Formats: sequence, structure tokens, C-alpha cells
Amino acid sequence: MLAKCQKLLREKFVAILFLFVLIVPPVATIGWLRFEKYQLRRQIKRQLMVYIDRNELVKFKFSDQEVENELVWEHAKEFEYQGQMYDVVHRKELGDSTVFWCWWDHEETKLNQQLLSITNRAFGNDPHKKETQTHLITFLKSLYAQEKMQWEACITLSTVDSCTAFCQTFYSFLSSPPTPPPNLS
Repeated sequence: MLAKCQKLLREKFVAILFLFVLIVPPVATIGWLRFEKYQLRRQIKRQLMVYIDRNELVKFKFSDQEVENELVWEHAKEFEYQGQMYDVVHRKELGDSTVFWCWWDHEETKLNQQLLSITNRAFGNDPHKKETQTHLITFLKSLYAQEKMQWEACITLSTVDSCTAFCQTFYSFLSSPPTPPPNLS
């Protein structure tokens, strides 16, 4: 009884350890990239506090509708536009549009792309992997015949006066067996 309990505990421990080994690497990588993103954000914010020449900034002019529909806001001073991250340095309202002077955040954009790629791979959303799996499934299906194949074997017996042919039609192994089985008694 005690040996049985110990074996069960050992099996549960191995299962939990296996799950831990599978889950920890992607979670740790994602956590590390988020930490780097946070550190990078703080460093850039410090740089922005110092006077930045307007020539180094990117200028955008958006209508109110574009601001609402095309910009993905991280918070009030940072947004994503067309896959790129921007930190708002100055903002000016002009009637029904807004002008933004922004710092183009190349490092955070790169980190976001890496994070998205790792997350997609970890959760099976990698388009390249899906394409590879589709090709593999198509190949494996091509190894098996999809339709019932039929072939005929003929045996010819020759005699002096006549020629007689005996033919038998065979079906491939893919045909299902008769149900119920034939009674051979």
C-alpha cells in the first residue's frame, strides 16, 4: 500500500515537473521582454525630459476620427500607429484635427515585434508553422489512396483446341469488410 502511494506521488511529481518544464521557458521569456520594455520606456522618458530638437521628432496630423480609429493608445503619452510605437512630446488641437510631435520609438517597436512573435509561437499562432503543418498533412494524405481501387487478374489456360480465360476482380484493402461476417458453416 505504501509503495503504491509512493509510486502515485512520484508519477504526479513527474507530471507536474514536465508541465513546469514546458510552461516556464515561454512565460519567462515573455516576462523578461516585458521587463526590458519597461526599462527602455523609463530610459526614453528621461531622454525626452531633456530638450529635444523639433527636427528629430516626427510630426503627425490626424482628424479626430483617425485618432479614435487608427491609433492604439498605450497611455495618454504613447501610441502605436501602423505597427510603430511613438511617444508624444507635444500635442496641439486644431479644430477637428490634432497635430502630434512624437519621438519614434524604434527600440520599443522592435521589442513589441519580438514579444508578438514569441507569443504566437508559444500559443501556436505562428503563420509559418501553420503553413508547414498544412503541407505536412497534405503530404501524409497523399500517401493513402482516397478512392477504392479495382484491378483485375486474368489467368489464361491454353488447350489444343480452345483458349479459356479465368478472370477475378480484386478490390483494394481499403474496402470495408462485410457486416455481419459471412457464415461459413
